[in-house]
Amino acid sequence: MTANERPPQSHENWLFPTFEQFYRAINGRDPFPWQARLAEEIVRTETWPSVGVQTGLGKTACLDIAVWWLASQADRLPAERTAPTRIWWVVNRRLLVDSTAEHAERLACLLGGHSESQRDDASQAVAAVGARLRSLSATSAKPLQVIRLRGGMTSRTPTDPSVPAVILCTLPMYGSRLLFRGYGSKLRAIDAAMAGTDSLVLLDEAHLVPHLERLLPALAECTPGSRSPLVEARSQARLVSLSATGNGADGAPFLLDADDEANPVVRQRLDATKPMALRECLGDGPRCLADAAHDLLREAPAPSSCLVFANRPMTARAVFNRLKRQYDSKADVLLLTGLMREREAERIRQRILDPDRGMPANQDANKARNRHLIVVATQTLEVGADVDAECLVTESCGVRALTQRLGRLNRLGRHTHARAFYVHVPPKPAKGAKKPSS
Repeated sequence: MTANERPPQSHENWLFPTFEQFYRAINGRDPFPWQARLAEEIVRTETWPSVGVQTGLGKTACLDIAVWWLASQADRLPAERTAPTRIWWVVNRRLLVDSTAEHAERLACLLGGHSESQRDDASQAVAAVGARLRSLSATSAKPLQVIRLRGGMTSRTPTDPSVPAVILCTLPMYGSRLLFRGYGSKLRAIDAAMAGTDSLVLLDEAHLVPHLERLLPALAECTPGSRSPLVEARSQARLVSLSATGNGADGAPFLLDADDEANPVVRQRLDATKPMALRECLGDGPRCLADAAHDLLREAPAPSSCLVFANRPMTARAVFNRLKRQYDSKADVLLLTGLMREREAERIRQRILDPDRGMPANQDANKARNRHLIVVATQTLEVGADVDAECLVTESCGVRALTQRLGRLNRLGRHTHARAFYVHVPPKPAKGAKKPSS
């Protein structure tokens, strides 16, 4: 298809839905005010701001917005379209990739499963978006391709660069492809082109990986005078920062407004109680963390979920071993760190997100537990993971890390008994150091 050829308009007589209609059709509920407002701003300005919305308020909807925005421009000439064909969801933790991938795969399934013969409003809204996306592809019958890049697996890329695609991966997976060093890739030049052109990169919790924000502009400077066959807006990757702690690296971040503050669901999550007490103890750090978790669960009104954050894998394993001995078979005690074998880590991730026995945020709040669930983790659960714990223990850390960790406690504001301990173990004085005078 040349730059002056218009895509086939098999959907031309279909009324294209608003974002609110599309979101309601695929999620079964209305979007939050900020989600609808962001979609409107992107359509109006044809660019993305950084998103600084607090954790637990649905930043995954940015994926829905990106897909809907691409479909809204499907009837434009290729030289006029500014919405990129590929949408990369880049995160710093594998658990987030898996969680968001499930949503993306469900979205793709819905888009490919509705036809013009289905007459209810929700089906027609989804079918209209699916038909527009399908019209962009030169070869695929699927409206949206979803690819999950994972270590230890054969690399996959879209079979056709014209196919609308959602690609989910960790930061090293994306950055290595961008620099012609793709993990497991046999077609590095093609992977680099897929990552570096015609791509919208949604970078979750961008404050943790500022180097990627600096890398993309620097890459453009490496090829001065080069010309792209694509329109300028799609000639390079477009990076969008999603950060609950807000960094605004690419301008003033998009924030909540008065309509969001008045929304009862948003208000409930913003007002979620997260009482936290400082516990300072001397000596064995793992023992202090384990004792704090035990004290919280001992005072819980019923079997509860508890998340224990340690700063290092060695500390996490020591805490896990102590709690495992202490509770024996009376509680489920799990360990998740970045040093675990992939097969074992995958099993633990699935257990944590299990709707019946785990602690996912969408778990039925009225379903009682039979026994405590304790998850000991490092930063692998700190960012963006959609889990909702009733109790939380954290080793001393910085403000940003603490903000992220507390985002896993009473995430949806449903646990009135939620409590947390911030455990500080002063460092041991160096050998030979003089004790401070009283």
